[in-house]
Amino acid sequence: MKIAREGYPLIAFTAFMFLGSLFFSPGVAFFLAPLLGLVVWFFRDPERVPDGEGFL
Repeated sequence: MKIAREGYPLIAFTAFMFLGSLFFSPGVAFFLAPLLGLVVWFFRDPERVPDGEGFL
């Protein structure tokens, strides 16, 4: 899966918060895990294939 370059800082920040919460407050990590998944999902960059022969 390709990730959009614009999302790298936000994904890194969310991952840092998630990993930090694993050590200091595991309960918070329970809520940050879905948030991290949502951020990664939002910034995914799937291959797009247009319908038809490529004409407008």
